[in-house]
Amino acid sequence: MRIKGSLKALTCSVVLVFGLGTMSHAGMVPDAVDINLQKTCSSIKGLPKDKKMVKGFSHKAHAETYLKGNEKYSITPYTDEFTCTACHTGAKAVADLAGDGVCSGFQAAFEAHGSPAKFQNYFHKTCKGCHKAMKKDGLKTGPVSCKGCHKRQEK
Repeated sequence: MRIKGSLKALTCSVVLVFGLGTMSHAGMVPDAVDINLQKTCSSIKGLPKDKKMVKGFSHKAHAETYLKGNEKYSITPYTDEFTCTACHTGAKAVADLAGDGVCSGFQAAFEAHGSPAKFQNYFHKTCKGCHKAMKKDGLKTGPVSCKGCHKRQEK
């Protein structure tokens, strides 16, 4: 009896620990985000003036659904267990995406791809490149036109 009770307690502990880890990760992925690096990461020097942004990007759907099983279309290697790396180059864990980690990760990516001033090329290769490759294979995908992603920013 004593072993059975201990086993039950251990099982509950394992479920709680792993369950909370999953919940906290899921809680950290916002449903939608506005991609505007000039506003979000103003610490990155050399970004060009912001003219357009991506409003209401389906962040959670990309992280939890769209990217799964589609690594071959990405310019950045990632795994289905941690899809964040597809867009957040260099991220190895959720902790890398907290606070200033997002901006420092993007800054490193921009520097690796030329400079922060060339950030449009980086995002276009990352997002539009994946969408175009999926479309070429006959898969349902996101937009490939400018207006499909961008809205003029209000002044």
